[in-house]
Amino acid sequence: MTEYVQDLPTDAFNTTSKDKAVWQYVEYASKLKSWSKFRRCFFTRLHRDEAGQYVMGFGKPDSIIYTNIGNCPEADQKLRTTGENEWFDAETIVRKSHQRGADELIHRSIKELATKEQLPFKSFGMNRAYYFMLVFTHFLFEAYKQDVTAQVIPVTVYPDTFRRKLIDFAVKITSRARNIVLNVTKSIYQTINIELLWKRCQSPPKIQLA
Repeated sequence: MTEYVQDLPTDAFNTTSKDKAVWQYVEYASKLKSWSKFRRCFFTRLHRDEAGQYVMGFGKPDSIIYTNIGNCPEADQKLRTTGENEWFDAETIVRKSHQRGADELIHRSIKELATKEQLPFKSFGMNRAYYFMLVFTHFLFEAYKQDVTAQVIPVTVYPDTFRRKLIDFAVKITSRARNIVLNVTKSIYQTINIELLWKRCQSPPKIQLA
């Protein structure tokens, strides 16, 4: 299999990307000795890393993806019935395969929001209630990033980064003319665009009920 891919010309490879990272891939049919039929197979190799730097040939992490999408009539019909035709595209299969670890990142985000990995109580029931509150709080945190701070900080940031940039900065609170004023330095005001954040906080999005 490796020999077959190495003999392919460069223009036989397609590309897919996420941010600055770029993968090259090629599709072909493959059947292992114990299989009764061929399956779709994709050979992928990293062309540019997450920083946009080209990867040398000896340092390119290669991977092989097998799938029965497009070779299983029953499953294929169900995909088409639900309108998921994009799953038959080679680029979609390769891109989704490289993103399969993204679901685990939500656990990291919840741990950072809680500031610890261990639950605080000895009682299972109390820990269960704490965890449910933590999940609900994390949902509000993600909603706030989407609705308020999306234009100031990427919605993909974790709680530690969010705290460092939008919470942990020095302020001076003063009171005059029956108003309480929050004073910050000019650099902080411009960096996180406090004026925009204030306006968005004062005009929350409408909740659509199904």
